[in-house]
Amino acid sequence: MGKAYTPINIYCSSCGAPAKFDIAGQVYRCAYCGGETGIRDSLAQKQGFRQAHRGRLAAARDGFPLQTARCTGCGAEVIFPQGEALAGCAFCGRSLVRKEYLGIDGFPEILIPFRVTKDQARAALLSWCDENRARPEARDIRAHLDGLTGCYLPYELVKGPTRCTVSRLESEPFPCRGFCDGSFVNTSRQLDNLLLDGMEPYDLGDVKEFDFSYLAGQRVKIRDTDEKETRARIDGEIAAQYRPFAARALETRGVTVQADTGSMVELSAVLPAYYLKAGDTLAAVNGQTGKVAVREKRDRFLLPWWIKPILGSVLFPALIFGIMELFGARRETGLMVAGVMCVFLLFVLFTAYHNAFGGLGREKLPRRIFTSDRRKQALDPPAFYLPIDGRDRPVDLRFTTPGRLLAMVLLPLAVVFLPVILGFFFNGCSFRGLTVGGAAVWLCIAVPLAPVFVLKFGRLELYRHPVIRYRDDRGRTRRYRKKRTSLKEVWDTVRVVLFSPLILVVLFLLVVLIVCTVLVVNYDAF
Repeated sequence: MGKAYTPINIYCSSCGAPAKFDIAGQVYRCAYCGGETGIRDSLAQKQGFRQAHRGRLAAARDGFPLQTARCTGCGAEVIFPQGEALAGCAFCGRSLVRKEYLGIDGFPEILIPFRVTKDQARAALLSWCDENRARPEARDIRAHLDGLTGCYLPYELVKGPTRCTVSRLESEPFPCRGFCDGSFVNTSRQLDNLLLDGMEPYDLGDVKEFDFSYLAGQRVKIRDTDEKETRARIDGEIAAQYRPFAARALETRGVTVQADTGSMVELSAVLPAYYLKAGDTLAAVNGQTGKVAVREKRDRFLLPWWIKPILGSVLFPALIFGIMELFGARRETGLMVAGVMCVFLLFVLFTAYHNAFGGLGREKLPRRIFTSDRRKQALDPPAFYLPIDGRDRPVDLRFTTPGRLLAMVLLPLAVVFLPVILGFFFNGCSFRGLTVGGAAVWLCIAVPLAPVFVLKFGRLELYRHPVIRYRDDRGRTRRYRKKRTSLKEVWDTVRVVLFSPLILVVLFLLVVLIVCTVLVVNYDAF
């Protein structure tokens, strides 16, 4: 096998070789002997490592005298070698209360050693400031650079299978599965999680079992999140990592991802970092790679929800007015049509957006994180699964296919010109004798309804019924269609429609359509 033992790997329970996770089978499969290691066995492996590690720490503790300092303001606790002087809290600037550290509960199971010195971290920050000298954050960093502090920060390493539920505002939830090959989750309340994410990734090949010898001249910040908060952070971190994949699959940034990480292996860890608090500006430097991350100092907010309906109500009528001008229509007529369309769209769009987003206040956006490079944690994309033919199968979801987009454009046009189309066929497939003037009443009704149709069926209903494709047992790509509804469900739907005010509207439009079709065919007779 040729590889040294690494605490974060899962090993085959048969031959001891590193095992890879099979998402479809939901087991760890060995590439050497073909053996399978279940999820429960993988969790048991790490529990055994954890117990052995605590025994080794307890035996080695007496040879490393340490002190601890707890901040009187933010509550941060730092462990450091005995005799080192600490002026104040590096995270909020308050005073520290020092005492001897005797236990081993605050120490992690794994760590990544420092590879970047403090001078190199300062140089990396100054280089970022030179490249971003116009930003106010650069000025803050230069003014407070002496406060840069190196420290092992507390994390939880999670690795293993993930299950997520993904949905968008207009669609039903879709289950998906994936595998996270190692992700670090911050377990400190005082530190900004997005900032620390910005200085990642760390090279997992450098993971070591924690040993007191790594603390020579270094400090360790103790984890201060409880089990419930840590679990929420892990679920949120995994959900955030998979959100870009879900956004691409569901074709929107407005997705909701809920992660279930109960089957993942977890190990407490500390990672090397340099941290700087400069007023409202926060900066961090990866202590292994030297990557810089800086948090924006000012808050940002979403635009109010009513901006989009107002813009849509102005721009679309302006487009109609421009088209009418281009084809030589009278300016008074164009202004009248555009004005009526503006009022109508304002009412429709305002109502639709108010129902969807009216309850939202002034939503604050997360502050942006500026980094020295764009390296990110590499992730395998998750797969969507649905029960088909008695078992879960990976599926491909599509919403805005070319055929659907074409139908979304052509159907409203067909409805608008339906009297003319019918008149064409009733007139022996000839345009001779046809006149659009006879369809004036229908056009007055259909033209304002066309954008409503696009909004309802092209924007909302479209995402409730995706095109689903999967591979069958023979490897052929097939489209999955849900089972037909029963006769009773069909009758219940028909009964609701027949005895609702909707039928009166349909009958009225049908009468208008018949009259307009007759007028189009023989307008002069009237």
